Amino acid sequence: SQILKRIDDGAAPGEPTFWTSDIIPCGDWDVLLTGDPSDGQLSEAEEELLDFIFKYSHRNRWDIVKFVHTLPEWKDPAGSAIPIDYRRERPLSVTPNASCSSSAIARQISREVAGILDQRW
Repeated sequence: SQILKRIDDGAAPGEPTFWTSDIIPCGDWDVLLTGDPSDGQLSEAEEELLDFIFKYSHRNRWDIVKFVHTLPEWKDPAGSAIPIDYRRERPLSVTPNASCSSSAIARQISREVAGILDQRW
């Protein structure tokens, strides 16, 4: 997968990396962060997104699946998968333009998604 490729890229065999020294597997699908990763290079929008994710991190994956299935964007794929086009299903209240940075758009999306989750969960 692309994620595994990004994790494995660049490290010499046997050389410790962030992925091998600071993240350990704990179960089939879960990992545990063993150190403080620092947030010095994150934008404000990225920090808000992480805070948002942490807010719901105590939920197990099946709670999240049940919740996602209540959203208007979700349609039963009948045993398959259907991509969700966020722009078509729920147009943004902010439109990208020269005076609107991608960071501002990310913050607005984060606020809109947080509002949806707070209303439904």
